[in-house]
Amino acid sequence: MKMVAWVLLMLFTSVSYAEPNFYLSPQIGVGRVHVKAGKTLYGESYTSGGFAASPRMGVRLSNDFVFEVASQVNAVISFGDSYDVSQTQILFGKSLKVSNRSRLINKIGLSKWELRGYESPFLNPGPEDRSRLTGVAPVYVLEWERNVNRFFAFGINSSFLLADFGSAMSGCFLLKLKIP
Repeated sequence: MKMVAWVLLMLFTSVSYAEPNFYLSPQIGVGRVHVKAGKTLYGESYTSGGFAASPRMGVRLSNDFVFEVASQVNAVISFGDSYDVSQTQILFGKSLKVSNRSRLINKIGLSKWELRGYESPFLNPGPEDRSRLTGVAPVYVLEWERNVNRFFAFGINSSFLLADFGSAMSGCFLLKLKIP
């Protein structure tokens, strides 16, 4: 515990709050959901791809530490049973300068997730089954961004959630509006 307090003290004593860089970042891309056997509607494992979308809001401090809040959806739309994962994420990370215009940002945090399962209405004579699971799990995000100018950047983002139900992964393109 003393070590954690010492590390936090060292991190935040070097922080300059004079010029935070706030940002908004809409992201869209592809996602994959894997649900373990026993967590699906019929007890069999399930893996499928679909789309992913995520609005994000954060701040990059002058010492390149990043705090971010995000909402992410990984949705699978199919003619069979389908599952989607909704997440609310709180992330903390470090921005590493790769060149004058690009950065690599590693973020780790917690995700409050909800997995929803829907039985296919096709070839189903009765009412459709639904399932809903919730929980909290760690999430890891790796992001690369390239600055266009002082106010805009573009890049790619990869997110990985490992939860009780299985996992959710996404790869997204991002635009970032910076508010100095």
